[in-house]
Amino acid sequence: MERADGRAGIAADKAFSRNSLRAGRSAARRAGTARQRQRRDCRPAQSWLLPLRPAQPLLPGDGAAADNATIPGTYRLTGEQAGAEFLLWLPAGGASSGDLVVAYRSSINVLPERSQLSLRVNGELAGAFLLTSFANFTPVTLRTSALRPGLNRIQIDVAHHHRIFCGPEASFAVWTELLLPQSGVRVDTARIGVDAAGFLAAVSAQVASGAPIDIRAEGALDPQLLRHLASRLTGTLSATPDFRIVSTWTPQTGAPPKARITVLQGGTGRASIEQGGDGAVVLLLDPASGVELPLDALLPPIAASSDGNETILPAGALPRVQPGQETPFADLGLGDTTARGHYILHDMNFRLPDDWLILASQEARFTLLYGFADDLPAGSLMLVKVNGQTVRLLPLDRNGGSVQPPLEIGFAANLLHPGANRVSFEAILPGDPPDMPCAPLDDVTLTILGSSTLWTPPAPAMTRPDMRRPLARLTIDGVQVSGAMQLDQESRPSRQARSCYCPSPRCTSRPNRGQTAHPPC
Repeated sequence: MERADGRAGIAADKAFSRNSLRAGRSAARRAGTARQRQRRDCRPAQSWLLPLRPAQPLLPGDGAAADNATIPGTYRLTGEQAGAEFLLWLPAGGASSGDLVVAYRSSINVLPERSQLSLRVNGELAGAFLLTSFANFTPVTLRTSALRPGLNRIQIDVAHHHRIFCGPEASFAVWTELLLPQSGVRVDTARIGVDAAGFLAAVSAQVASGAPIDIRAEGALDPQLLRHLASRLTGTLSATPDFRIVSTWTPQTGAPPKARITVLQGGTGRASIEQGGDGAVVLLLDPASGVELPLDALLPPIAASSDGNETILPAGALPRVQPGQETPFADLGLGDTTARGHYILHDMNFRLPDDWLILASQEARFTLLYGFADDLPAGSLMLVKVNGQTVRLLPLDRNGGSVQPPLEIGFAANLLHPGANRVSFEAILPGDPPDMPCAPLDDVTLTILGSSTLWTPPAPAMTRPDMRRPLARLTIDGVQVSGAMQLDQESRPSRQARSCYCPSPRCTSRPNRGQTAHPPC
């Protein structure tokens, strides 16, 4: 057999049969066709990590927001028994596998042989493992079949034991941190559809990576539109993305974006979700004067589960108390609750009408149904607090072992405020002894029944002039931006660079060296 250049082939070439050569040529042609198709598609073969996000957004100073400025996205669970609920939104294509990753590390005070993390997906136990990582965040993969397209609720609970001490002080020294940007489910980009679920999944992955969401536009943007977008995405994702306004012609640097927003100047009043030539899922907006963009239909303000039976309340929504009526704790978010440990804290948040105000000596009252374990250490007690002020101290070191008779607790109604309020139940159990590790707590330490009630007296509609009421009603749409937001014209590329612009969603032209082609969306 002769080569094209006329030289004799080596022995290995002679060993090929005619059929092998034909098969090789066919495979080469198929591979070449696949490479051409991949170049036309312009979407790299990769996967995204869709991260966990708290069911309730964290505020600065929240104990769950770990004070670690060098590692953003850290969520801390503190105490002998602690837990939190997280949300995970999966597109219609679902996850690449049933693997859910949790990246964690624990305090050095945690006794690893007796401390563990357990995880439930949509109420089904996905697995548990001992806490053995103390320096760096360690990813742990759990296999589960309970993940489903749409909304998933992830419950993470930890049980901590101190290595040396026992008591309330020791409870504050044991914690586990979750690195949320590295915790979640990995999804192939090919499974992410060009729809609302796909866009939300892409935005969630983009926010978790620490990158901002680019808004591509030419000229000034309507501040009202920006506030509306921020409000919509914050309410749906329970997180506030960082936005960056860039010109349509700004060269792309770094990793390709997963999601972005493009604002056109066509004046059609339309909105849609499209596929960018670089693989990004794009929210395409074309505002028109006097026409409201159909964002409610495109991105529903309240996300529902795949079966439509479950919804997420908007961020910050609180249950309401009707004055003059007995309101069960269960209606205020505190159902039948059990806990173990030497420091226990249960908060109950609710709202009173904005025009409810009492300044005189009327009384509100709880009808409390609670129980506690028998033979708790001497000095054990529970504090009942209203907006941070203690209204009753209940001993827990006598007559335990069962649910106590209903206890009426009266308190000054003027401790309550119009709008948001908080009632706290704080139990403190001394260590016995305090200088040795705690013995295992087999029995439930404290129980509060959801059938307990809160009653507040009615009051004539009345308000007090202060800043509380206007601030409570303030939303993103109410924040005014001074001055027009202009794009940096110096970042506009030259006319030569514009020739690299790809007019088709499938990139069929190549950019010049050093430039990145941008699709129209």
